[in-house]
Amino acid sequence: MKREEFLKMIEGNPDLTAHGYGIQRDPNIGSTYGETYEKMREELKQSYDAFLACLVWIEEHPDFERGWSSYALKHEVENWMERQGKWLYVPQGSFIVAAIEQGLPMKPIPDELGVFVG
Repeated sequence: MKREEFLKMIEGNPDLTAHGYGIQRDPNIGSTYGETYEKMREELKQSYDAFLACLVWIEEHPDFERGWSSYALKHEVENWMERQGKWLYVPQGSFIVAAIEQGLPMKPIPDELGVFVG
């Protein structure tokens, strides 16, 4: 998938940020919620390499444990990359975009930013 298509997917999911759906709820954020949201959206847009790694991981692990959280799965991708001698931070939102691209079923996790995948 080309970067332009990746960005279109993000635009089509306006609640999705690098953290997942929304941003971490922090009482100290207060009036800067919008600013933090925009920062997290931009971080997601800059995570194209992580998104590609997630796509490859999903394709190479078609039998991954279904029902895991997107947060746990993003760590699986990071660990897989590390075993290959590469370090890559994978935002949870990047894994979610990859799951959307692959057509994987997802279910929101109550009171969380992530989803259950599969």
